[in-house]
Formats: sequence, structure tokens, C-alpha cells
Amino acid sequence: MDMTDAIRDYVESKIIKLDNKLKRFGDVVAVDIEVGKTSHHHNKGDVFRCEIHVALPGKMVHVDDTQDDLYKAIVGARDKADRVIVDFKETFDAGRYVDKEDVLPPAKPENKYDGIE
Repeated sequence: MDMTDAIRDYVESKIIKLDNKLKRFGDVVAVDIEVGKTSHHHNKGDVFRCEIHVALPGKMVHVDDTQDDLYKAIVGARDKADRVIVDFKETFDAGRYVDKEDVLPPAKPENKYDGIE
């Protein structure tokens, strides 16, 4: 499926609504969006998908939506991403979020015989 200017503009106009929620996390946020058909094997009509991947501080969000209309799939995936980001933002702002790197145990030596004399 070719990415036309109309599809690109529509995706940008819908995803920009997530921008206000993502500003809270600063420059560490990355958003990747994939749109297309799920396959060519469907007997009735096309099935379109939209996947959104958002890299938040310490969490990777993956959401997707499939619909019979590409534009509905984009809006559906955006709405799912919005809910996940809001939930994470509330956890993050309330101080209940703990970065996984802060709670990992110290690394073990590579050789199990290190330190034995």
C-alpha cells in the first residue's frame, strides 16, 4: 500500500492530538506509526490496520487497531494510545512509577569462578 500525501496528512492531524500528553515526558519520547492492509487473503473487502509505538521513559507502548476503513483504524489506534498514555502519565505523576533500572540487582560476574582463590 502506498503512503499518499492525504493519508500522511490525516495521520499527522490525528496523532498531533497526542502531542500535548507527550510533552510532559520531554524529549525522551519517540512515536512510530505503521498503517496498511493486514493481508490480501480476505474474502470480503479490505481490512486495514494502524499500529502506534510510543517510547515513554521506562515503558514502550504498543497499540493497534483493525477496521474495514483505514481512517477508522487510525482514529481507533490513536484513541487506544491516548488511554494508555493517560494511565501511564497518572502513574508517573503520582510517583508510583519506578524505573526498572533502579530496582535491577547488580550484575553477576561473567565467570562463576571469579573471585575464588
